[in-house]
Amino acid sequence: LNERKPPQVRLPSDPVVLSTKSFSAMSRQRALVSLASRLSRASVHGVISPSALYLRAVQPTAVAGVLSARNHIATARGFTASSLRSDVSEKELASVVTSECESEKASYENPEELKDGPPKPFKLVENDSNCEMVLTREFESEKISVTFVANDEEQHEMSEDAEVPEDEEEEFKQTMFFTVDITKPSGTSLSFDCVTDGTDIEIRGVNLLGEGADDTASYLGPDYEFLDEKMHEKLEQYLEARGVDLQLAVYMMDLSQDKEQREYMGWLGNLQKFLKE
Repeated sequence: LNERKPPQVRLPSDPVVLSTKSFSAMSRQRALVSLASRLSRASVHGVISPSALYLRAVQPTAVAGVLSARNHIATARGFTASSLRSDVSEKELASVVTSECESEKASYENPEELKDGPPKPFKLVENDSNCEMVLTREFESEKISVTFVANDEEQHEMSEDAEVPEDEEEEFKQTMFFTVDITKPSGTSLSFDCVTDGTDIEIRGVNLLGEGADDTASYLGPDYEFLDEKMHEKLEQYLEARGVDLQLAVYMMDLSQDKEQREYMGWLGNLQKFLKE
């Protein structure tokens, strides 16, 4: 049989006129999917458009294939009303959470290096469900606070000035950002932005905060990299004299990891309670 040409008909209910010779393979496939969808709706309402009638008559195999594929996709989706029941899924999730919670609690031990607290005379300020921690102390008339967070996932690259042994070049080192605020009785503060990997401390910025510091137009300080090397050296010594040294850096790294583990266990416990309600 010679291939029949479709009737050139445009109706409000039939906005697409199909010519199987004028479409590319991809365009024909999209047209088939569109008309297959209309065939599905038409079969429900008992109305089939002229171009859909033509397609069903001329290319019944193509339409059947598209409809079959659509039905297969619909039934293969992971979240369907028949494949999941809320009560079953919640019980299964609760079981997994309970198992994980018990496993984490059983394996957790308070690190030995943290049992004596922070290096003296620093005091630790932390709250449950809050990843921010602060180490505070007084130095003469100054008030000093060192602030850091337990879940600092960003990797802060350390400088490559120090020589690294060849066998350690590929070793991954966790880094952590922290700030040091040194406040004078007048209320003026000198704020340091720092990074550490537990073996070194690098200053990344120094800002002088005082009256008008909240004004975005205020000049807070220069780009730290542009400062003279002697200035770098003296600023590092200034921090060391106030107890911000490698001993404190090691403590903060250990505490950060422990805090994140404790918060994770707390999160599991709260999720467990939620699923039991």
